[in-house]
Amino acid sequence: MSLRTSLFALGSLAVASASAPFAAAFNVDNPTFDVEPMVIVWAADEATGQSRIVFDFIADDGAGGTVDLIGGAAIDGRTMVTGSLQPTADSSFTLPTPGNSRPSPLWRLLDDGAQFETFSETTPGAFAAFDVENVSIDGVRPSLSSAFYIASNTAFGINGQATLVETTGDYQLDDIRWVMTIRVSENGGVNFGARAQSPQGTINQVGNLGAMTSPTTLYTGARKTAASPGTIPQQSVRFTSLTSLDIENARADLADGYGEIKAEVVYTVYVL
Repeated sequence: MSLRTSLFALGSLAVASASAPFAAAFNVDNPTFDVEPMVIVWAADEATGQSRIVFDFIADDGAGGTVDLIGGAAIDGRTMVTGSLQPTADSSFTLPTPGNSRPSPLWRLLDDGAQFETFSETTPGAFAAFDVENVSIDGVRPSLSSAFYIASNTAFGINGQATLVETTGDYQLDDIRWVMTIRVSENGGVNFGARAQSPQGTINQVGNLGAMTSPTTLYTGARKTAASPGTIPQQSVRFTSLTSLDIENARADLADGYGEIKAEVVYTVYVL
């Protein structure tokens, strides 16, 4: 009788143990890594344009904003004349840069539409007397193409603000046409983009510099430029600003008036 009682008690204990929670220890692992967004802007050095330099190095400041690690200068850097290492100095609107800048029209004399003479105000020549009856005059539109480069691990935006520096005659900021384009890669005058991708996004083609007298959003990106590991130029894309005198049919005419206009456009790049 005593043995049966002991076996029954042991069986009851076994049942109770089987229904109890299983004791265990858990290790909790929380790996955390923080790679901050950054945007690198580079173009020509201010003095000679003979070297490519980074003049904006924009990174997250850890407090919800961004900081330019290369800051404090009145002018951080110069845009380049597109396709070259030549900086766009203040004189770029008054001195010619072959192939990229036509600061004043090349005038043509036409007789019933057929060209018989050309001239420029900066290099005037002598003319023989000619009949006025069927003769007209027009000039090739002055234009300037300038560029800067961006490498990034994040999407970014670009603001622009135009300031009128000098004007005479009939021209104002509204008369300077502005268009921005993006090029992902090139193997030529300035090699870039071999390890880059299009940042996609949207360019706000505002039309002319008169629409940029206050800080204006010109570009809003959608993704990084860097597609694979490489150097800064390899991971960069080029932004080119095309400016020109906004005259009818891309030809200067006596009806367009006269004068000189000089403007400055400051581009600000920021992390989105």
